[in-house]
Amino acid sequence: MLIMNDIPRKQKVYFIRPSRYHLFGTDFEERDCMSDEEAVGRFDQTWDAKIRSAILDGDPVEYDDVLGLIAEHSRGYCNRDQEHRKFRLEGTVFVAQIKRTGESHSHNQLWPVLAKNYDTRTLFVTFQSQDERTEWNRLAARLGHDPEELGLRALRAFLLAFSAAQQPAAPDGAAVPRKLGTAPRG
Repeated sequence: MLIMNDIPRKQKVYFIRPSRYHLFGTDFEERDCMSDEEAVGRFDQTWDAKIRSAILDGDPVEYDDVLGLIAEHSRGYCNRDQEHRKFRLEGTVFVAQIKRTGESHSHNQLWPVLAKNYDTRTLFVTFQSQDERTEWNRLAARLGHDPEELGLRALRAFLLAFSAAQQPAAPDGAAVPRKLGTAPRG
């Protein structure tokens, strides 16, 4: 299938500035300073290099399901009579809208799917700077972990330590064991 990039200019600029999707690069400070022309150029380069093929390989999604995945303010741009495909690139799930006109296919909308819309167990953490995130990645590598795995281990350890501190004491002073995720007694 031949597909054309017909994303509106304003949306292309948004995906470069102010968004933080790694798909378009992690040079966030540089992206923030780009002109509209430079931002559109970055989007178009990324579309040609990665997005086009991801759309073609993406999973078809029913219109009603798309409405549950995208932000409420975007729903007015979602058309029932167009095709929708879901795909993941660089850690983000996206939904693409494709208009068919005869043999032509036009990609006219792209929406990021917030993790809370498809997996409520997900927690996002934003570092103060890209340098801070890079340092986290280095720490994880030095400890032999994937950065997300290390984050999950750190959060679980914190949750376990905090949960243990909130447990009532037994008559002998020892903490009363309870299953993680259950409400404390008392």
